Amino acid sequence: MATDAVPLDISRPQDRRDLITTLREQVAQRHLSGAGGIEICNWFSDQLDDLLRRMVRLHLQHAGVSDSKGFSVICVGGNGRRRPAPYSDIDLLLVVEPSAVAALKPVFTAFVRDCWDTGFQLGHSIRTPDDVVSFANEDVSFATSLVDMRPILGSQKVFAALSSLVKDKVFQNPVDGFVDACVVSRRDEWMARGDSVNQLEPDIKRSPGGLRDLHLINWVTFAQFGDSHPSSLLEHNEIGIQELATLNMADEFLTSLRLDLHCRAGLKQDVLTRDLQLEIAASRGETQADHRKTVEKFMQEYFRQTSRVAEIARRVTETA
Repeated sequence: MATDAVPLDISRPQDRRDLITTLREQVAQRHLSGAGGIEICNWFSDQLDDLLRRMVRLHLQHAGVSDSKGFSVICVGGNGRRRPAPYSDIDLLLVVEPSAVAALKPVFTAFVRDCWDTGFQLGHSIRTPDDVVSFANEDVSFATSLVDMRPILGSQKVFAALSSLVKDKVFQNPVDGFVDACVVSRRDEWMARGDSVNQLEPDIKRSPGGLRDLHLINWVTFAQFGDSHPSSLLEHNEIGIQELATLNMADEFLTSLRLDLHCRAGLKQDVLTRDLQLEIAASRGETQADHRKTVEKFMQEYFRQTSRVAEIARRVTETA
């Protein structure tokens, strides 16, 4: 197993780019060694958190600003769930109290520039707490990114106040409105991709039964019960024990598969193309003559997993 790479200096863009390259290589090595997909994503997330903290602190120190006053650096979306794949976008919310905007906006603007120089595909916004609530109530995609938000630096007081504000003003204002907006948005994605699990080259994130359906279940669960994990659905008799096991199994299967696609392609890749299907079949050690049968067997397993997810997602959300 590869050891963690902790460079002494990350002040130069090239040092940071080299670190990211090393971390991606270690993700691939861990995947090849048989480690679980969710476990690997959690590890990779921790490494990114550490790098991002150090980058922010460099700018705070340069500006003479305390790293616990008036702001919170928050991971949202896939980053908040601790599920980044090697080439995923990095989603950050930089929340600043109104009284600290003048001092901190230049600091965070410079930090964001450093992130781009590092090679991150960055999704970010610099907002006051009231701005967060206002935009979340206008944009359901932004609202869903807040379900699993997670602070990595700054004031715990600022984060706690924001969490309370978002819970009261977004997810309970009213619950049915948020849930309906999530379902409508997801239904548009289903229809855009043929509304069928059985696709020749499925997008494992956005096609029916893919990771986005697992996310949809999490969002609806959070809005209803205050906890995004589908075990809350079991506790409230919305799903059975076997269905929970099915969701957990599919989560690991799809997360591991997404890692595989990113590592093989060397870029952000969520579409399971025919070429990648063949590569995955070849990696399973079958002879050339057995490739077609192996691909068919692999895709049958993919369709089995995603069909179950799609069925549960539609039932849970349509009766929410």
